[in-house]
Amino acid sequence: MNSTEATGIRRILGRNKRRYARGTEYAGVILLLTANAKLFQEFFNSIGIGLIGGFLLLAAFYGFGCWIAGFVDEFWGIWKEENDHSWVVTPMADKLCKDVEEIKRILEHEKYSSAGKT
Repeated sequence: MNSTEATGIRRILGRNKRRYARGTEYAGVILLLTANAKLFQEFFNSIGIGLIGGFLLLAAFYGFGCWIAGFVDEFWGIWKEENDHSWVVTPMADKLCKDVEEIKRILEHEKYSSAGKT
């Protein structure tokens, strides 16, 4: 049984755990932005953009900063190593890789055997 075939309590817990993780990520971003916007409220008022404008400015800088960090990490950081490690610790990863190799071998065999018949 693979993860897509999970039923019952495992499926319910897995989906809810993933929803919780996504929710905490968004809540963390919102808390970070609102706290910093309030912290720098005086500065935003002094440059004439107010609290809402400051919040929008912080959101734009935060989003762009996260994108740049992800872009840099994708090429020079630990992302690739982390991704490789997730395949190692995933129980079905080895079976999946072996199944893909077997399918590939069968397709190549059929391709060469049908090419010889024509």
